[in-house]
Amino acid sequence: MGFGQKIFLMSFTLIIIAINLIGINMINYTYQSNIEKEIDKNMIQINNIINELQYGINNISMLGNTYLKNNVNIEIYDEGRRIYTNFKEDYSKILEQKLFIEEDKMTSEELHDRYSEYNQQEKYETDENITTYVEGNKLFMKMRKYTNVVVIMSNISKINNMKKEQIDYFIRLSLVCSLTIAFLLSISVSFITRKIKILNKTVKEVAKGNYTAKVKKLGNDEIGNVGKSFNKMTAALQKNISEIEKVSENRKKFIGNLTHEIRTPLTSIVGYSSLIKNGKVADKQILLEYNNRIYDEGKYIEEISQKLMDLMLLENGSIKKEEINLSEKLNRIIEEMQVTFPYVVFQKQIEKEVYVNFDKTLLKTLIINLTKNAINAYENNPIVRIELDSKKVIKVIDYGKGIKEEELEKIKEPFYTLSKDRNRKFSGMGLGLPLCIQIVQMQEGILEIQSQENKGTKIIIKLGEKNEI
Repeated sequence: MGFGQKIFLMSFTLIIIAINLIGINMINYTYQSNIEKEIDKNMIQINNIINELQYGINNISMLGNTYLKNNVNIEIYDEGRRIYTNFKEDYSKILEQKLFIEEDKMTSEELHDRYSEYNQQEKYETDENITTYVEGNKLFMKMRKYTNVVVIMSNISKINNMKKEQIDYFIRLSLVCSLTIAFLLSISVSFITRKIKILNKTVKEVAKGNYTAKVKKLGNDEIGNVGKSFNKMTAALQKNISEIEKVSENRKKFIGNLTHEIRTPLTSIVGYSSLIKNGKVADKQILLEYNNRIYDEGKYIEEISQKLMDLMLLENGSIKKEEINLSEKLNRIIEEMQVTFPYVVFQKQIEKEVYVNFDKTLLKTLIINLTKNAINAYENNPIVRIELDSKKVIKVIDYGKGIKEEELEKIKEPFYTLSKDRNRKFSGMGLGLPLCIQIVQMQEGILEIQSQENKGTKIIIKLGEKNEI
C-alpha cells in the first residue's frame, strides 16, 4: 500500500467516524427531547386526572372517554384496586413488571393498615411516585398520589417515525458526504503525494548517476524544505565527486609523469651499464664518463624518491609545529646555502624578531626548494634575494628568464618543468614547487607567484594570522 493510500484511508476513516458519531448523537438527542416533551405533557394530564379524583368526580368513564378522544389511554387505581381502564389491549404484564412497585400492589386493607399509623393527609401530600416505560410505539407513565394510582399510555409512533426518518436521511446524507469527502480527500492527497513523487523521481535519477538532477521548487512547506535540502546535498555530492574525479585524474597523470620521468634515467643507466658489462668500452676516460653518468642518473632517481617521500609525509599530516624565531632561522638557512651554492649571489632583507608557529624542518625544505628553482632560472651568474617583513611575509626573488603567463598555473603540477631537457640537473624534475605549495598549505599559509618573462620571478609566502604566536 502506497503512502498516499495510507493517508487517504486513515483520514477518510477518521472523518467518517467523526461524522457518524456527531449524527448519531444529534438524532438521539432529538429523540430524547421529544420523549421528554411527551412525558411533560402526560404529567400535566395525570396531575389533572388525580386532582379531579381527589376533589370528586361523578363520572370517571366520561373523563376517560375525553382523554381517549385525544388518543390517550388511562387506567385508574384506588387503594390498590383498579377502578377504571379504557385500554383496548391487555398490558397487565408490562404494568406488572415495569411500572408497579411493591406498594402499588398492596390491597386496600394493606394500604389502610400501613397508612393508619401516620397522619395520612400530611404524608400523601408529599408521597408521589412517577414511573415511565417505553415499549415500541407506546409510552407508559404511572403516577401515585395519595391512595390513587393513574397510568397513562400515549402513542409515540410519530416520535419513532421521526427518528426513523432522521436515521434514513442521515444515512443518505452520510453516503453523499462520504463520496464528496473521498473525492476532495483524494485530490488533496494527490496534491501532497505529487510533491513526493517528484522528489522520488529525482532521487532515482541521482541513483542512476545523474548528479546534476535537481528537485523543482515544491513550496515552503516541510516537503519543499526536504527538496531544498536534497538539492544542497546533490550539489555537495556533485562537488565532491568532481573533486574525487580531479584527484583521480591528477593521480593518473602523476603516475604517468613519474613513470616517464624515471624511465629516462633508468634507460641511461641500463644502456651505459650494458656497454660496460659487455666490455665494449676500453678507453678509461670514456669508462669514467659512463660511470659518472650512471652515478648522476642514480642520484636523480634518489632525488625523485626523496621528494616523493616528502610529499607523502605531508599528505599524511606528519608535521610538527612549534614556536620558532623565523628571522634567525632564515639567516641560518641562507648561510648554509651560501656554502652549498658558492656560485650564487645571495641578497637578503630580514626583519628581526619575527616569530611564527612552523615546522622548522619543512621551513628549510621550503626555502631550499624555492632557492633551487630561482637558481635554475639563470643561464649563469645567479642572484637570489630573500626577504622577510614584520607581517610574516617571505619573498624569494630572482631576476632570471621568468615564466610565461600561460604556464603560471601549469608549473604547480608535479613533473611539469619549463625546461624540456631530460638531462637537466637534479633540481629540475618538477616536484620542488608542488612540494613547496603543499608545505605552505599545511602551515595554513598562502603561496603566490608573480613573474614576467625575461624579468624574473617573485614567490610570495603569506603565513597569515593563523600562524600568530
